[in-house]
Amino acid sequence: IAIEGATAGIGRALARDIHRLPSRPTVIVSGRRQERLDELVKEGRMKGGRMESIQIDLMAGNAKLKEFAQDTVKRFPELDTIIFASGIQHVIDFKNPSDDVLDLITDEFTTNYTSIVRLIHHFLPHLLKIG
Repeated sequence: IAIEGATAGIGRALARDIHRLPSRPTVIVSGRRQERLDELVKEGRMKGGRMESIQIDLMAGNAKLKEFAQDTVKRFPELDTIIFASGIQHVIDFKNPSDDVLDLITDEFTTNYTSIVRLIHHFLPHLLKIG
């Protein structure tokens, strides 16, 4: 089970909870902050079971997202579930739009939507193949 956005919030909580399941699935955690991933993996390994991490920044662009998906499938050919738990939100003053405000909106759409659609596109052939 891969969890994208496991460095904080609901993604981190899901990683911990799924890792504790009686079936002891392999949990692959990913996110932007490697040090937070390392902490989570260390915690998971201390409790037994298999937890691994792969760092990815959803703002890195399509080529990096494709590489991330390919590397993940290569390292974990048994991967059959992906949970997308990443996201960002900004408080924006729509009455006074500026380039900075528009950049924040673009970042939100890239992180919360576009990058997820791209990752689904890159992972889908593998998921369809394994059924």
